[in-house]
Amino acid sequence: TVANLSGSAAKSGSAEAIYMLPIAAALQVVVGYVVGKLLSFFIYRNDPDNDEAKELMACTTFANSGPLPLVFTEGLFHTSADHTLVGRSAAYISLYLLGWSPLFWILGPAILQQRDGQHKKNPAQARKELLSRIFSPPVVASLLGMAVGFVPFLRNLVVHADSPLSVVYEAMRTLGSAYLPSVLMVLAGSLSPPAAPATAAAAATASPAATATATAAAEKKVDWQFVMKVGSVYLSRFLLM
Repeated sequence: TVANLSGSAAKSGSAEAIYMLPIAAALQVVVGYVVGKLLSFFIYRNDPDNDEAKELMACTTFANSGPLPLVFTEGLFHTSADHTLVGRSAAYISLYLLGWSPLFWILGPAILQQRDGQHKKNPAQARKELLSRIFSPPVVASLLGMAVGFVPFLRNLVVHADSPLSVVYEAMRTLGSAYLPSVLMVLAGSLSPPAAPATAAAAATASPAATATATAAAEKKVDWQFVMKVGSVYLSRFLLM
């Protein structure tokens, strides 16, 4: 992020992208939250403690705005005659994350947390946690990249080929190239279905008839919940948004 943003800022100096992309990210999050709230109200009767409603809210509020756009732009532009497109697109995604990432770390836990009033934190601890969420590693990296790219002294010190610290800049670019393969491995691993040891233990102690009835009922319930959740996310992301 630091290398891509600093290089893109040094070459283009696009001031409009600095504020337009974070604003676009914040607008998308707000619209997604409103859409998720409406869908949750109609589907789950606005139950604040319903886990399905919380998951729906999180999925509609926050899209995959980090890894997947980088994967797509890499696939689109890596064979282009303009070799700067990959770096520029990564820089613009990083600018978008300046608005998206703080909202993700602030609103995401707030949407998913339990509303039982337990484990209340003191104000100092709450402020410290809020600051750590706002200034998350992607946000800090983007701010550093912008500072290096737009401040002439830092730009001449790091970015150019004849800069004294150009070797550090190139090393960061090399290390950053491992990000996409790592993300793809994590995304592929997340598709692994979770185990259900409790269901297996219950099936082992129940009679065959009861097991068959319970399994059929569970499958029917899971299928209905899956259809409701996935259908709502598709409606919000791919139609309304």
